[in-house]
Amino acid sequence: MSELALQQLLNGVVVGLGYALVAVGLSVMLRVLDAVNFAHGEMYVIAGLVTFTATRVWDVPYVVAGAVGVAVAALGGLALALLLRKVLRQDPFNVLLATFGVGLVISHLANLALVGRARSVDSPFGGLIEIGGVQLTGQRIVLAVVSVVALTGVHLLVSRSAIGRQMRAVAENHAGAEVLGVDLQRVAAVVFVLATAMAGLAGVLLAPIVGVSALAGINVVIKAFVVVILGGIGSVAGAAVGGVALGVVESLGSTYLGSEWTNGFGFLLLIAVLLLRPQGLLTPRRT
Repeated sequence: MSELALQQLLNGVVVGLGYALVAVGLSVMLRVLDAVNFAHGEMYVIAGLVTFTATRVWDVPYVVAGAVGVAVAALGGLALALLLRKVLRQDPFNVLLATFGVGLVISHLANLALVGRARSVDSPFGGLIEIGGVQLTGQRIVLAVVSVVALTGVHLLVSRSAIGRQMRAVAENHAGAEVLGVDLQRVAAVVFVLATAMAGLAGVLLAPIVGVSALAGINVVIKAFVVVILGGIGSVAGAAVGGVALGVVESLGSTYLGSEWTNGFGFLLLIAVLLLRPQGLLTPRRT
């Protein structure tokens, strides 16, 4: 394999892990609540915006600013869960419509805050590190490491913790779980906070690489949906595999076939997976 191909392969893996962070929350939410948060991408934007503002305006260290950005995104998820607590018991389409409206408002406010321009975020991890003849910035390595740790944490939370067992019970049967004493509103709140925190973490980690844009939310959430379908709804490992697959296909495809087709490569991959394995690559078994 040529050095160029290896370089783009690694770049794709790293960015794909960022996609997985955004997608894992949507995947868990779809599995547990049968609902779609269309403002999910805006939580990614909010975290990036908070990080940019804190580092550029108030000269806050990137790591501290990023932690605040993730916290703000998580609080946004909690606010959505409280706002939608009655809607969540109704038609899931109502949740989609409500969050779509919330997303439009957030996107407009973010656009005003950024004065309609994409902004860059400085990172203290900007140096180049050579690995096997290819180079990665320190920020990309941080993105990869933090993403793997975060995705592992989500997997352990869902599979090993008490709240994870409740989430799986709700995923199997909402009414049955409630009869057994599971607090559906508490589970919904945890799912929303978890999902938006992961999206916010992706926004913080990717901000120094791709910048911060008010209009990035819709593009990010579309990629996240592609990853969820690729990996299988509700599968944390599937989100990781789907995210990396999308990142690699986009990176290699844009290098050898042209960057103007970048967004199309993911949909071609999605079509191929739907034809060969429509349930997704790693759909979790029902218990």
